[in-house]
Amino acid sequence: ESAVTVFVRQTLALARVGDQYRLLLAVARTDLGHNGLHDLLGPMRESAAAVIRRGQREGVFSTYLPAEVLILNIEAIALSILEATNAGLLTDPTGAATTSSLVLLGIAPDEAERIVSGVRAADAPAGAHP
Repeated sequence: ESAVTVFVRQTLALARVGDQYRLLLAVARTDLGHNGLHDLLGPMRESAAAVIRRGQREGVFSTYLPAEVLILNIEAIALSILEATNAGLLTDPTGAATTSSLVLLGIAPDEAERIVSGVRAADAPAGAHP
């Protein structure tokens, strides 16, 4: 699988979990503080950074920042999107987080939306509407 597809599947899965637990994550940010939540997300961050590094080597992700910095930005975007969802501003935080992440990685917004839609459709159970 391409680095883009792996990243999208990984991000969709994590965003779905984040969406299910977004209120708990909001409380955790307050109770644990930035460093506590940062530590809690460490294993996810390293896995995603490895995929980003692969994509950078393959030329599909931008190299304007190291993968370790990009993933910190992606994490901040995802948490902001969950907050926006809590405020009623978004109805599809999973798609928004994944598409925004791809844009941050250097993929044009329209192309990012198409990629996310394609992976969702490919992964949807038969007869389901992604």
